[in-house]
Amino acid sequence: MRQLPPYEARAIEADWPAVAAWVAERPELEAEVVLDCLGFLSGHGVTRIVVYLRDPTAVRRTEQELAAVLRSPERLRVWEWTGDSDEKRRVQQTVMQMRNAEGPGIARVTFSVTSGSSPVIEVSLDRWDPVFAAELEGIRPGWVRVSREPFDGNWHDIG
Repeated sequence: MRQLPPYEARAIEADWPAVAAWVAERPELEAEVVLDCLGFLSGHGVTRIVVYLRDPTAVRRTEQELAAVLRSPERLRVWEWTGDSDEKRRVQQTVMQMRNAEGPGIARVTFSVTSGSSPVIEVSLDRWDPVFAAELEGIRPGWVRVSREPFDGNWHDIG
């Protein structure tokens, strides 16, 4: 993912290890920790640490326990896992919001597709940009795959 500026990175670096350790000590929760940078990257928020829980009854308790040990508890979100399809939709929306990302030399997202059974979201860029591709794939590691083949957004007849 694109390097966060020092002030944003410091806010997360202090708490990320604490959250990861807390989750690792409680495998019965089947929790997953994700770094959500969309708010920050879109210019309308901050980077957050999100903990997804399979057990909806554990959300409030988890939030309280984690908030007590974090330096920046306002950046923590603990959410009930609502399933792969909801998460896949959220990830694809995030990819499409970054379609018009601006910056020196950043490629544009020209295509994004997913199939019903797979959580993988296939993305094409108008030209190969390894930094932007890593940023997109970092939205949800393992769920976003950026093609190295450029696609200009127009379908061309072959033949």
